[in-house]
Amino acid sequence: MQSVADLVPPTEEAAEEVPAPAPKAKAKKKPSLRRSKFSDLYPDDMALKVLVEENPKKVGSKAHAMFEGYFGCTTVGEARAKGVSYQSIAYDVARRFIQLG
Repeated sequence: MQSVADLVPPTEEAAEEVPAPAPKAKAKKKPSLRRSKFSDLYPDDMALKVLVEENPKKVGSKAHAMFEGYFGCTTVGEARAKGVSYQSIAYDVARRFIQLG
């Protein structure tokens, strides 16, 4: 059972005795590494070679149109200028559609 002292709010004198909680430090946001990570992995001057003869993506899809950007390119920078994204480059390297280096 609670005592009367627990139910009564503390007086000003009692409030002064209790130390105030320390202010919380704001958490620092980590900088996003996504863009810099891809650009570090695939610099614009890195050589690019298409390993497939035909576009493996579904005809009429956005991916098909983006993959067409590889043909005729010799570097990552040229492909990026034609609209190929870093994510597409990573995907196509993993599937062995293209080779970098």
